Amino acid sequence: MEIVITDGTVKQAKDIETTEALHVRAIANHLPRPELIAAATIVHNLDENSTGIRFETNAGPVLLMLPVAAGFDFHLIHESETGPVILQTIKASGNGRILPPRVIAFRLSEALRTRGLK
Repeated sequence: MEIVITDGTVKQAKDIETTEALHVRAIANHLPRPELIAAATIVHNLDENSTGIRFETNAGPVLLMLPVAAGFDFHLIHESETGPVILQTIKASGNGRILPPRVIAFRLSEALRTRGLK
């Protein structure tokens, strides 16, 4: 499922074809475990100009935020009652090249698994 947040209102997404949307869909499609694919919600927050994948976990919602620009990394953020907490940073590139969506999806899956979140 995909949702869009605009002016503080959450709506179901329709026909979003930005490069960020295509990238986040590719990552979600390569998640290695079926329970992750079923639990994934793609979030396009137009108010904050961000895109990510949200998961409901045992400890509350967790969000994988896409890099805001080239050269930045992915952030795995736990949305706790006291505010957002960065759990892990996933490098967007390695050895001078951008990592493919399959690698990022695997690293996300392992980060959630090793923390006992999913």
